[in-house]
Amino acid sequence: MSNGEKIYLDQKGYNMLLAELENLKQELADNYLEKGEAYSGSVGDGWHDNFAFEEANRQERMILGKIRDCQERLSKAVIIEKTGDNELIDLGDIININMIFDVDDIETCLIQLVSISDNKFDDGIQKVSVNSPLGQAIYHKHVGDKTTYEVNKRNINIEILSKENEENLYRKRTRR
Repeated sequence: MSNGEKIYLDQKGYNMLLAELENLKQELADNYLEKGEAYSGSVGDGWHDNFAFEEANRQERMILGKIRDCQERLSKAVIIEKTGDNELIDLGDIININMIFDVDDIETCLIQLVSISDNKFDDGIQKVSVNSPLGQAIYHKHVGDKTTYEVNKRNINIEILSKENEENLYRKRTRR
């Protein structure tokens, strides 16, 4: 992530990052307690040949790194809201796309544009972050638009086929 790069989140995604930061701070406080117990419960000066103390130090460094990362993401966060324009691809929208890797290598996918992706499939729908290369390529585009994004120095062409309604998707699935 470059220094000036913004991270686009909806309010829910921003709140998730805040909650993650609070959880990390609590984890750090718990680690400090464990570190103190390991220090005081050891023989000698408390830190020589004390595996529990060394492990608590490693955990502390790891948690502090996660806290710094989370704080950096929060500092770069830009809260975006749905535009209300039904013509645009927006946060929360479920869309059907063709990913065109080559002339005879086309994959049709159903994706949902989200602010923070958990890389899960819900009912066959891949969640894609608006901050990902694919998410950036389709955000605020229209049905029928063609666009390109790059992954590992390879261009992938995208054709936006349709914008799906969750209610209609549910009906289609229950009819099968």
